[in-house]
Amino acid sequence: MTEDSVQEMYNNYSELPLASYNCAKYLLNNNDLLWKLLYYSDPNAYKNDSAHPVLSGSSKGALIYNGDPDETKYRVFFDVGQDDAWMGANCVLRIAPYNIDPTNHIYGQVSMLFQCYAAYKINTLSNYNIRTLKVIQQVLETLNGADVGAGIGRLYFDARASRYCNMKIGGQINFKSYNLVMCNWIA
Repeated sequence: MTEDSVQEMYNNYSELPLASYNCAKYLLNNNDLLWKLLYYSDPNAYKNDSAHPVLSGSSKGALIYNGDPDETKYRVFFDVGQDDAWMGANCVLRIAPYNIDPTNHIYGQVSMLFQCYAAYKINTLSNYNIRTLKVIQQVLETLNGADVGAGIGRLYFDARASRYCNMKIGGQINFKSYNLVMCNWIA
């Protein structure tokens, strides 16, 4: 056995950079309410009416950050943190790999973090739901058990399968957040 063939047997996690993108793509194609809650800042964002139409695929895609210097035009980011303070009242979803726990040289468990932040003054909807909690619930409803493709595969929210799966509140006034961690095995 040559050194090159031994190297090929190790997982290099080459698909990992696609994990956040694939989660967002799956959400884009399978959940209209989530995107409305991110796009519309008023308390009726969840309604299906003429003032809150379902967003087209291209309108949803335009909410995903692409490196533009003006990040305030976007609502979905593939990393955690933020360079500049925002003055507007918006809702933001951040999707990023959270943890990799290698089981052996081939398999490992990947945890994905979903953080939803909203300005406190827009966080309560007119139906008494909390926007950030509703967004996280929509992520959980859409992705739990879903195969989101290369880089992550099937996501789950199950503490029996991973000790990393959890949901927690975060942030501070003026921005409140909920953080959700979902997991999978990757090879």
